[in-house]
Amino acid sequence: MEKIFSPGKWFVGFCALFVCIFLALKYVHQARLEEMAKLAAADMFTWSWDGAGVQSSCEITKAKVLKSQDNDAEVMVEGVQKITKQGQSSTADCKAVLKMYRSHNNWMLGTMEAL
Repeated sequence: MEKIFSPGKWFVGFCALFVCIFLALKYVHQARLEEMAKLAAADMFTWSWDGAGVQSSCEITKAKVLKSQDNDAEVMVEGVQKITKQGQSSTADCKAVLKMYRSHNNWMLGTMEAL
């Protein structure tokens, strides 16, 4: 039987380049989603209650995409929350799962579930 098709070096190179571009786009997409989740979580864990003299600040240390589809994603964030009350402060680990939704190429926070 005669060979109908045999891949040449240009075809193999093109396919390899295509796979590299696809993986790079996926990496950039996940990195952007993780950064947006870090910002949203830091905003949620940072608050102040002036009447009682209590303030909270948070440093998000880690974000990981759990599930990602075209228009929604779940991201788990971890960090350290510092609560200050009348000059005394205490720290605690904080962890949450954020559900993010995409609208017009912008990721927005849908729900946040603290763990």
